[in-house]
Amino acid sequence: MKSLQEIDTARDRDSAVAAALGAENGPKVLKAISETVLTTESAIFAFSPKMSYVSKEFAAADPDFWTPKPKVAAKPAVAPKKPADKAAGNQ
Repeated sequence: MKSLQEIDTARDRDSAVAAALGAENGPKVLKAISETVLTTESAIFAFSPKMSYVSKEFAAADPDFWTPKPKVAAKPAVAPKKPADKAAGNQ
C-alpha cells in the first residue's frame, strides 16, 4: 500500500469485484476461497531512514524521506559569566 487510506477504500473495491464477477461467478469464487484459504494475516510496517541502509539509487526515489535535512535548533542565549566577588569571601 502507498498509504493506510487504501484500507479505507477496500470495501468499495470488494464491491466492484463482486459486481464484476456477477451473481453466478461470485458464489463460486467465495466457495473456492473458503476451500483453499485457511487463514490470512495482515502486517503494517513503517520504515525509518535512521534504521535503514539503502542504496543511493533507492534513496534518490524519495530523497526527502531517505535523506532528510537535519533540523537546526536555535542556540540558546548564553549570559556572560560574571567574575567572582572576591570581597564577599569567594576565591
